[in-house]
Amino acid sequence: MKMQLKLRRLHFRSLRRQSPGATFLLWTLALAFYYDWYCYPFKMGSTATSPSYNDTPSWISAIKYFIFFVLCAYLLSRVVTNERRIKIRRPLYVAAYMILLSVPILYGTIGEMCRLLELEPFISEPQIPLERIFEVGIFFVAAILLHALPARKIDFEPIVSLMKLTLVVYLVSDLFEIMAFLFLGRLPAEAYENSVFVRFGSLMDKPNYFGILTSMFFGLIFACNWRYLSKLFMSTLLSIALFLTFSYTAWAAVGFASGIYALVTLRRLTYRLVFTGLLAIVAAAITIGFALNTDLLSTYQEMVEAKSGSVSAHAQSLETMRRYFNIANLIGLEPHYEGVAAETQYVEIATTEGVVYLLLFVLVMGTGLYRSARILRRPDANPHTRVVASAAFCLLLATVVAGFALPVLAMFPLNLLAALMLGICSSGILECAALPSSVVPAAF
Repeated sequence: MKMQLKLRRLHFRSLRRQSPGATFLLWTLALAFYYDWYCYPFKMGSTATSPSYNDTPSWISAIKYFIFFVLCAYLLSRVVTNERRIKIRRPLYVAAYMILLSVPILYGTIGEMCRLLELEPFISEPQIPLERIFEVGIFFVAAILLHALPARKIDFEPIVSLMKLTLVVYLVSDLFEIMAFLFLGRLPAEAYENSVFVRFGSLMDKPNYFGILTSMFFGLIFACNWRYLSKLFMSTLLSIALFLTFSYTAWAAVGFASGIYALVTLRRLTYRLVFTGLLAIVAAAITIGFALNTDLLSTYQEMVEAKSGSVSAHAQSLETMRRYFNIANLIGLEPHYEGVAAETQYVEIATTEGVVYLLLFVLVMGTGLYRSARILRRPDANPHTRVVASAAFCLLLATVVAGFALPVLAMFPLNLLAALMLGICSSGILECAALPSSVVPAAF
C-alpha cells in the first residue's frame, strides 16, 4: 500500500514537472478529444443533418479557438522565457506550414470583406460557409510552434496515458448512447425515426468524425504494451464502434490505414503477404455473405438508399471541379468560394486555395507518414514514443484517404489533431524522444 502511494506521488510530481512542450501537447490533445462533450446531452449540432437537434450557437464553436490560442501563447511565452530567443528548427517545414496557414486565412478574409461590402457571389449565395476556409489552415499554428521547441527530449508517457483514458471514455460513451437508443428511444445526432440508419458518434456525436478518429485509437492499440488478449478485446470493441458509425468513408480510411500499418511494421515479406491475403479473404467472405443472405442484402440496400444524398453530394464535387477549375486555379489566383460546399477535400482545396497548395499539403502529409514510419521500424525506440508514432501514422494516413470523400481539414478536431501530429513528426520531437536518454539533453 505504501509503495502504491509512493508511486502515485511520483506520478503526480512528474506531471507537475512536465516541460512546456509536453504540457502544450497534453492540453491541446485534451481540447481536441473533449471539446464536443456537450453535443449529445444538450442536443447541439446541425439541423441540416440532425432533425431532432438544434444548431450549435456560434459563440460555443468560437470558444475552442480562444482556448487553442491561449495554449499557443503559453507555449510561446515559455519558450521565450526559458531560451531568451526563438530558434526555428527545420525552417523548410516551417515555411510550408506558414503557407498552409496563411493562404486559407487570406482567402477567408477576402470572402468576409466581400460579404460585408455586399459583393457577389456572397449576397446571392448567403449559405457559403466561409468559416470552413479558415479552419483548413488555422491549426497549422500548432505545427509551427512545435518547431520552435529546443531539440530536447519530451516525455510522451502522460500523452499516451491521456490517449488510453480517452479510448475508454469514448467506448463507454458509445455504449451509453446505444443503450439509450435501444431502451429509451433516444436518437443520436445523425438518426431518423423508423430508419435502419441510426449512426453513433460516441462523445463527439459526429459519426464521420469519430469514425476517422478511431484510426488514432487503433494505432494506439497496435503499439501499446498491453497483453495480446487485451489488445484483441479493445480492438473488437473499437471495431464495433467504428461499424456503428455507418460511415463508409471512415470504414475505408481506417481499413486502409490498418492494412498499410501492418505492411510497414511487419518485417518479413511472408507475413505481409499473409496479412494481405487475409484481408482479401475477409472482403470476399463479406461480399459472398451479402450475396447469399437476402435479409442482409435488403438491409444493405436500405443503407445505400439512405446514403444516396451523400453520394449525390460527392458526385457534385466533380461537377464543381468541372465548372470552376482553370489555369488560374493552379496557384490559387482565382478562388471559387463555391468550392467550400464540395464534399471532397481535394476538390475544395483545388478550387479555392489552388493546386500548388494542394500539392504542398500532400507533400507534408507524406513526410509526416515517412518520419512516423521510421520510428515504427526502429527496434530500439522508446515504447511511449512508438505509441505516439503509431497513432500519428494511422491518423495521418486515414486523413489522407478520407479526404477523397470528406472535407477533413474543415472537421474539428480532426484538423487540429492532424496539425499536431504533423508538427510532432516533422519537428524532430519523435526522433529525440526515441533515442536513449544519454544521447539527448534533458526534457524541455
